[in-house]
Amino acid sequence: VPERPRARSAYPPRPAQLPPAISGFAGRAGALAELEAALGDGRMARAAGAKAVGVAWGYHEVDELEAAGAHAIAATFRDVPDAVHRLVP
Repeated sequence: VPERPRARSAYPPRPAQLPPAISGFAGRAGALAELEAALGDGRMARAAGAKAVGVAWGYHEVDELEAAGAHAIAATFRDVPDAVHRLVP
């Protein structure tokens, strides 16, 4: 198994990036799920009121993604739709 690439740094959340996407969902941040490959992604989603789906093939281990606030974890790309549907009915 190849070694997982590590993020050089956990960048700060930038929740200002999500409002344009949220406005497309009638302003309902809870109707938006963002994929989280790095710790800052989940922090950004949570700060904007959106859901965060951690991806197990990203830069961080599952426990790190959960500790950073991932609402769900997708083990593979095929698991993404189910994870999103559980969070955003």
